[in-house]
Amino acid sequence: MNSFAACMLPILLLFSLNIVRGEVRFNSRCVDVSMTCKYHEKFCSKPTYAGLMFSICRFTCDWCQKSLNDVTYSNRRRFAEVPDDIREWLTVNPSSPRDVEGSTGIVPSCVDTSRSCSLTVSLCESASYQSIMAKKCKKTCGLCE
Repeated sequence: MNSFAACMLPILLLFSLNIVRGEVRFNSRCVDVSMTCKYHEKFCSKPTYAGLMFSICRFTCDWCQKSLNDVTYSNRRRFAEVPDDIREWLTVNPSSPRDVEGSTGIVPSCVDTSRSCSLTVSLCESASYQSIMAKKCKKTCGLCE
């Protein structure tokens, strides 16, 4: 084997390991966070789970080259009922009432802090979502004292 071939072989092997589902992946962030994603692939096409699946199962859903905005808003026919604040659900520090135009910043004790609570009411009883629903959809989930 000549020296050129010897130098190119490792590069070709490395490159071939990054070809997945017909696409070249240079972005190592495109991986599934959960090992169970392959069992939940059907949720990739469910609007209610779009944000969650984008965060946890991006590779399985074949969204490696897409942003959350691409997934939710560019595919409006497929995700017709995706709430406008889907990105807020993925942030650690969602906007507070004082950041909302016209708000006094006073938060009543029993309110929904997300506009999509009526769309996700079925998640109130889900063990996987009870914590976030209790924080964002207290009124809708009937958790007022």
